[in-house]
Amino acid sequence: MKRMLIPLAAAAILFGGFTPLATADDAITTASTVDVRPGTASAPRVVVNDSKLKVVAGVQPVGPQTFAIDAGKIYVHDDAVGAVRVYSLAGKFLRSLKLPAGLPVADLAVRGNIITVLDLDGGLHRLKMSTTKATEISYSTTGSVPATEPDSASLSGVGVSGITYFGDQLVGQIESAGQLVLTKGSFLNKPVGSFVRPGLVTQAGKSLLVKSASGVLLKKFTVPNQPVQVVMSHREKGYTYYSVVDDYQAANGTWLYNTWVYKFADSGALVASYTLAAQSSYTPWREVAVYNGQVFQLRAGTKQAQIVQLTPDNRAKTATTKAANVQAPQNFTAAGAPAKVIETVLNRAEKMAKVKWTYKKAKHGKIGVVTASQRKWVAQAPQLKKIKKASATVAAYPYAWGGYDTDKTHSEGASWKSFSKSLTAKKVYVSNVRSHAGWVPKTAGVDCSGFVSSVFGVGNKRGTSNMIDGKWFKKLKNVRDVKRGDILNRSGDHVVLVLGWVSDTKIQVIESTTTTEYGQVKVNTKTIGYYADKGYTAARYSHWVRDPTKCVPGIPCAYSVGSGVAK
Repeated sequence: MKRMLIPLAAAAILFGGFTPLATADDAITTASTVDVRPGTASAPRVVVNDSKLKVVAGVQPVGPQTFAIDAGKIYVHDDAVGAVRVYSLAGKFLRSLKLPAGLPVADLAVRGNIITVLDLDGGLHRLKMSTTKATEISYSTTGSVPATEPDSASLSGVGVSGITYFGDQLVGQIESAGQLVLTKGSFLNKPVGSFVRPGLVTQAGKSLLVKSASGVLLKKFTVPNQPVQVVMSHREKGYTYYSVVDDYQAANGTWLYNTWVYKFADSGALVASYTLAAQSSYTPWREVAVYNGQVFQLRAGTKQAQIVQLTPDNRAKTATTKAANVQAPQNFTAAGAPAKVIETVLNRAEKMAKVKWTYKKAKHGKIGVVTASQRKWVAQAPQLKKIKKASATVAAYPYAWGGYDTDKTHSEGASWKSFSKSLTAKKVYVSNVRSHAGWVPKTAGVDCSGFVSSVFGVGNKRGTSNMIDGKWFKKLKNVRDVKRGDILNRSGDHVVLVLGWVSDTKIQVIESTTTTEYGQVKVNTKTIGYYADKGYTAARYSHWVRDPTKCVPGIPCAYSVGSGVAK
């Protein structure tokens, strides 16, 4: 299965942003080569095929987003209508359960008549199912590991900074290396305790390392391409299932990627691999579920959605070969700025284009809260102005000139501490797409430079005039030299974050911008010539972790995308 690397935007969210970890272990002396041949599995069995469950096109497409299987029933969350559709394993539609209005679902799990929902702010909602709806009965928040920050939507996986493990309804504190340190609690009323499993991490050189919960190396596998993302999908009956994304460069220079599910025994032995079929332009946040040893995939399209049961890939027996020892990791960080991982930054950026919040017209759309003399400098984003209902669920942070309101930052002088807190402020006007000399008090949102500043964690908000200063970002010779994770900046005007190349002439970017149609954080595609002609300057973050042998302990190493990261 081949896919362009660029649509990984959705996959990065699905896999919880868990990026490669270069792990050193002097005990490694042998490796097993995994001969998997994608496309050789027999055709999957279509379990659900529902034309009422589909992707609804728009500025932010919505549709089937996540699913879970329990007690012979399939539960699919449909973001378009805010409900969960329930099917039998034979594919029969059983009922639809309406969820509480405005609940921003990131992932869900089901056990008995209880649905547990992980929201986009890291909260956990316990809902009780009736015939036609699910009613909230309790709420809690996830914990955190000392010296880390919560990853609000880890989606059944491990965030690099993160905390939440949601698979099988376990809520845990997880260190950045992917090992569960302790469980914070369980909605299953099971005792809090340790969770023993083999850990799977990636290593430069097309390798996967399988380690026990205590860190003992069990196996090393050499896989067809360089793995770039790993997340634990499921744990069941002595087996652990991992979703793995790898990438490779085709003969024409295009970067492609495969998505797999690997099934491991507790001994570290690879039992089976499954190849996921390519999605269209929309990828559900949870694409894989495992039930009774069977692997299922949610496939979403504009005409219908399907749940299919995958069959294992054909593969030859593993062959054992000698493998050189790996050098121990060394500290690598620049003074005054922390080393960062490319995919950690991009995962955070992409979440900002998907984060959901509730717009209330009477509270968030009253221009009267702005000082009279400044109202001429304020105009609401078009996508909000068009809302006729009293309230509506909106995707993405809105644009606000001079704004710095995200999940972790806020506009200087604002009474709130984050965008979510601004929504409950006594006086607030959400968004502002009109240019002015600075931030207009009481307006909430984030502008282009605020978006980039927050994503990279540069501290105080920077503007386009001082973004490329040599400390945080260093200038590149040519805009055509940009790679995934770089920025394009036009002083005094605009700045965008590069997601990658989609062709020889076009790049995909993510930006906080305003047009006649919208004003928000959004993914866009433009020709590189557009940025060259407009006088943009290309720049690269100065403190990526570049070398797999020079890793900051506890922080996964960056990997080469396109023709590589900065040398």
